[in-house]
Amino acid sequence: MSLPRTLLAGLLCCSVLLSQASGYVLVSSVSWAVTNEVDEELDSASTEEALPALLADSGSIWQQSFPASAHKDDAHLRPRLAPTTALPLKRARFDFCQIQGLPFGSCLAFSDGPFHNSTGTPFFYMTAKDPVVADLVKNPMASLMLPESEGDFCRKNIVDPEDPRCARLTLTGRMVTVPPEEVEFAKQAMFSRHPGMRKWPRQYEWFFMKMRIEHVWLQKWYGGLSDISREEYFKASPGKA
Repeated sequence: MSLPRTLLAGLLCCSVLLSQASGYVLVSSVSWAVTNEVDEELDSASTEEALPALLADSGSIWQQSFPASAHKDDAHLRPRLAPTTALPLKRARFDFCQIQGLPFGSCLAFSDGPFHNSTGTPFFYMTAKDPVVADLVKNPMASLMLPESEGDFCRKNIVDPEDPRCARLTLTGRMVTVPPEEVEFAKQAMFSRHPGMRKWPRQYEWFFMKMRIEHVWLQKWYGGLSDISREEYFKASPGKA
């Protein structure tokens, strides 16, 4: 079965290698509004609680976004986290003996906060039975790449997502378990954008994770990478280029 060209292009353009021990992430945006009726129904239908932390927490992190034009000066390319959810394909070291130490992908949904409250911190809903979690316990470093494929420049100019003129933001950091005091917000962030998650089978021992960003890089036009400070990254407005 062949994948639609747009989906295939989105997956191919988003992959990016991680550090020595961890891997890459692919992103394809998905988001929908949830009515109050549906939200209340889901609230009453699930009492799922997050599991105790598997990884040490080290504080809050992240924010994304892409410039309105992929070829402006770096000063105008301040990243902002789009308040949409996405499906990242995150690479980790996989310890099956046949491919031990090699990249292996896993498709994960994430959210940076409820609608109209984008925090810039990517939250994930994980299961302890996923091999990716086992890898992250050994080495929690990971990276997330976000393309400008949905930005004004690429959309208005009908540019392929993999085109170098579409900017790409790469975030590299540490995956940590969400601490108890942030679990309620993580629930709102994930379930408001992915309401079906509340009905996932409980035997898979779901819990919340987030990424604590350590490095931010912006690749634009046909040039190399620009190092973006975390301060500038978090300062950027989610709603402005």
